[in-house]
Amino acid sequence: MAETFVKGNNRDIGVDITRIVAFVSVPGIHFFLNSGYYDMPVIGKTMYGMTVIRTYFMTCVPLFMILTGYLYANKTIDITKESLLKFYKKVSKVVSTYLVATLLLLFMMKLVLNRPIGGIKGLISNLLSYAQYSWYVNMYIGMFLLIPFLNSAWNMARDKSARRVILLVMLCTTTLPTLVNGTHTLPIGQIVPNYWVGLYPLTYYYIGGYIKKDVDIKHKSTIKILALLTISVVIFGMHNIWISKGQPLVWGEWNNWQGYQNVIDSTLVFLLINSINFKNNHSTINKCVSKIANLTFGAYILSHFGDLYIYPYLNKTVTEVTHRIYFFPLTVGFTVISSLILSEIVDVVITVIKDIKNRFISMR
Repeated sequence: MAETFVKGNNRDIGVDITRIVAFVSVPGIHFFLNSGYYDMPVIGKTMYGMTVIRTYFMTCVPLFMILTGYLYANKTIDITKESLLKFYKKVSKVVSTYLVATLLLLFMMKLVLNRPIGGIKGLISNLLSYAQYSWYVNMYIGMFLLIPFLNSAWNMARDKSARRVILLVMLCTTTLPTLVNGTHTLPIGQIVPNYWVGLYPLTYYYIGGYIKKDVDIKHKSTIKILALLTISVVIFGMHNIWISKGQPLVWGEWNNWQGYQNVIDSTLVFLLINSINFKNNHSTINKCVSKIANLTFGAYILSHFGDLYIYPYLNKTVTEVTHRIYFFPLTVGFTVISSLILSEIVDVVITVIKDIKNRFISMR
């Protein structure tokens, strides 16, 4: 969902791997949505384990947001008509992929699953409503339009301490309320203003920008970050178990996308992946990883088909919800592989359309 980069002849594939990990985590978190987990009370060791696993996979969408900031936040984009239009043209790849992937998804739903799509009107309505798993696209297009202005504020901060202030303000505005407000932490109601919690995508964006600009990520201890991440996921998972108290998982701001749990876990996952020195001479491996990474956006949208196809079989065959976790690798793996294959079809279709368009223009 964001561009990749190459450093000289030695490609650091950390960004590509981040995109892949984030994408795989999407079917991972959707396992809990589709397997009946949310209908079951959090009781017993298996449900406790599933709750901890779910806590980790909630990092999927935040990872994409952090990555966007990592790649874009420190770019200088002049606030002029020409510069803005040039930058905004880059979103055309996102839009075209969304359109073709969604049309293919609806076609597959109709052809394979015999689900109604409502004709032309239904197609248009679906595309404009960002249905299925496409709410992120709705958010991302708006964020992309805001990037030049977000960057202007970010780049006005002349030193690390000033950028820390910006990040701290965003954390206090969007993340702190999820920690201190509500009865899940303290026996009183609202402590800090929470009106702007919905701006949390911008907080993730600036976290990515700060990591890129002010964190010497390759010199961070991968082992220490892994230890912190493990401790964090376990503690937050235990907290979610405690809050639910024998009932179906309790959702709140603390464990949703904007919650402090996901801000901490996602930042640690991002640091963990990108603290590893992936530089090597295996160009074939690098190309393969890059190819998969470039397919993740379309695959994200198309993962809805894999889920629709596989989970009815799983839920019918394995009647005990707690036993379905043993099929987690199979179901998630099926969705990941099928989505990537369908995304390759989308990539080919877009390439053909571009080729036809270029030929038409050259003939004029």
